[in-house]
Amino acid sequence: MKKILIVFILLLLAIPLSFAQDDMPSLDDMSVGEWARIATGGDTMCARGEPYQFFVRPADSDKLLIHFQGGGACWDDVSCSVGNGFSEGGGVLGEGVTLFKDNVVDGEGQAYVNGIFDLENASNPVSDYNVVLVNYCTADIHYGSGDTTYTDVVSGEEITVSHAGVANANAVLDWTFENFEAPSDVFITGCSAGAYGSIRHAPTIIDAYPDANSAQLGDSGVGGLLSPDFAGFTNWRFWETVPDFVAELPQDEFTTSMHYIASAEAYPDAHFSQYNTFLDETQIFFAGLLNVVDLGDDLVVEQLAMDWATDMVTQVNTINASVDNFDYFTMSGSVHCILNSSLFYEYEADGTALSDWVADLTDGDGADDVSCDIDGGECVMATVGG
Repeated sequence: MKKILIVFILLLLAIPLSFAQDDMPSLDDMSVGEWARIATGGDTMCARGEPYQFFVRPADSDKLLIHFQGGGACWDDVSCSVGNGFSEGGGVLGEGVTLFKDNVVDGEGQAYVNGIFDLENASNPVSDYNVVLVNYCTADIHYGSGDTTYTDVVSGEEITVSHAGVANANAVLDWTFENFEAPSDVFITGCSAGAYGSIRHAPTIIDAYPDANSAQLGDSGVGGLLSPDFAGFTNWRFWETVPDFVAELPQDEFTTSMHYIASAEAYPDAHFSQYNTFLDETQIFFAGLLNVVDLGDDLVVEQLAMDWATDMVTQVNTINASVDNFDYFTMSGSVHCILNSSLFYEYEADGTALSDWVADLTDGDGADDVSCDIDGGECVMATVGG
């Protein structure tokens, strides 16, 4: 894969209700079923200095979905150089190649109409949930807590990236906790970069709602082939703000699977989970960048894909063997992110429909572990959508 295939199709038939920082709304100011945009101000900010905002869609229930938006990342001089932001058009790594979402634009909430955000689909297990969208624009997978200066590889000039993912998420969650005081059910989700955000910020959410039935689902964010010395952990200041039980983990051995295990152990009454496709093209692309492989060599990419798939399965199995409150769904094919896709209602593996699996996950007792047939070769077969 040579570019990130994340495209926001903004629906401009209706303009969402908007609120500025000076008049932060309450839930009572919003209309059921309609997206409202909230500007946050304060310490919140996007990667290139643009203002931050998030979206809320109220429902007529006491159930709550908190979804962490995805959108790539940057972590060093090359990846953070000007041109790599979604709004900047690419060019550093190749024509049209972009790496990270660098702003939040009006109407993003309205783009969430498929998958678990489809109010009209009778098979949607969370159609009656209030939705808080933790928008993303900081290039730090919702991990960052400060500005970092990089050297642009094209101009040679110093550039500052605001890795404010934690401040932005905290602003959204502070508003959420004030306006949704005691939900009965809380579903914490995220796609791609947002998958990491969902596991990073799940403790804060679960602590705020100790009596709720809580479940977390990381969609397409397993951390495959990610080295513990990954520069992002330092440049995003990851270790400075994590919960104590995460900070106690060995930094020189840290993996995403360790993060999941520690979280599941810390919150045994909550359920944690992951969804991945066996040959996720976007996760494999980023693994190639992180491990500096030649993404233009088909044989190299083929080997990279199989190495990544092997590591993904190993990480998921490691979590599953270590704790009882973790479930997984591994799908064949290469599609990246499923929760905001109409394919959510078409996919099934081992006789289990993905939508039914999510319904089980949110019911409070967890779901079965589901996988395509790895040994039988099913996992490498293309599916609808890729």
